[in-house]
Amino acid sequence: MKDFLGQTLRQCFSGLGFSSEREEEGAGLYADMCSSSNSVLLFAPPASVSLAIGKCITPHLKSAYTLGLPNSRSAGFLFSSLNMDDSDDADNPDIMRTNLFAREVVAPTALPVYASDSVDHTTPVPHPTSRTNYFNSLMYGRLFEDFRLEALVAQQLGKQNLLVISGISAWDSTAHSHLEAQYIHKTQGYCADLTYSSTDNVFGTSCLFRVPYTNWSAGGEVIYTAAEKSGGLSLGAKWVKVHEKGVASILTFLCNPMMGYMNTTYTSTIRPNWVMSTSYDFNTYSYNSDLAVGVAYSPLEAENRLLKCRFSMTKGLALLLEGQFKRAIVGLGVTTNLGLGSSIRQSIGVEIQFI
Repeated sequence: MKDFLGQTLRQCFSGLGFSSEREEEGAGLYADMCSSSNSVLLFAPPASVSLAIGKCITPHLKSAYTLGLPNSRSAGFLFSSLNMDDSDDADNPDIMRTNLFAREVVAPTALPVYASDSVDHTTPVPHPTSRTNYFNSLMYGRLFEDFRLEALVAQQLGKQNLLVISGISAWDSTAHSHLEAQYIHKTQGYCADLTYSSTDNVFGTSCLFRVPYTNWSAGGEVIYTAAEKSGGLSLGAKWVKVHEKGVASILTFLCNPMMGYMNTTYTSTIRPNWVMSTSYDFNTYSYNSDLAVGVAYSPLEAENRLLKCRFSMTKGLALLLEGQFKRAIVGLGVTTNLGLGSSIRQSIGVEIQFI
């Protein structure tokens, strides 16, 4: 389940034009190339009992509070120069769909808020702010009960450039604190970024190109670790085919030649509001492999219900059921590894979020 501030943060990046769900505005990030399959296969079911409250204080400021068992409590705020007030939708708990696929393809990937039933869900939902200002900014922060602070600051530098700085500061000196920075340049034909992480002093750059007049995109990433004085290389390709409105197929391929790692995914609409995705990982050095299959389904007659299920040969079975009841979004999660290669581990969790 996406929390209130996480969903608002996603909406802000979409409003800035730097979201993987807004590829009609240009090429996406190389890191987001597998976002379609990740939405179906890499969801995180609740593993404990959690209660969250989200509130829109002003059109530019929102807050969220979380209380979880056994000991997980936090308070967060998000401020943005973008007008995040959807007028009638700002406090409307009605659920809408988000785009799993790029280019006008709809699938049940989450239960976000802020949208009215009059929205045409077959087209990307524009942010309710004017896009004439290309120097917007946002600030996000969350404080946990152990006084650990996570923060993110984003500053738009023109229509095609974005600077994002994020980090975690731990109160305990023995805990790990780190800082990350990312500079993004996005155009219709390609999207490039420069990254830095204080953890092991990692520098990286990546780029994803759209091949003109085809359904293909290709790119790569190069990183250098100053602490280990070593580097890394990743190459990838993506194929997107929109068969008709609301129906598409996405194929991705990633490889890391230095580590011998390969991954391929295929995601497709199999029925209305029913998406299926498969993923296969293989390492040519160790011969370790993993096959994962997942589905995401939301009944047409009950658009405020969402079911996700995945099965992995190494991670086992995971199930997520979400539904909306008035102003509450309830999520139920079940995970079990079925004893594949180790002892059986399982968990059941419930998450309730009031908007």
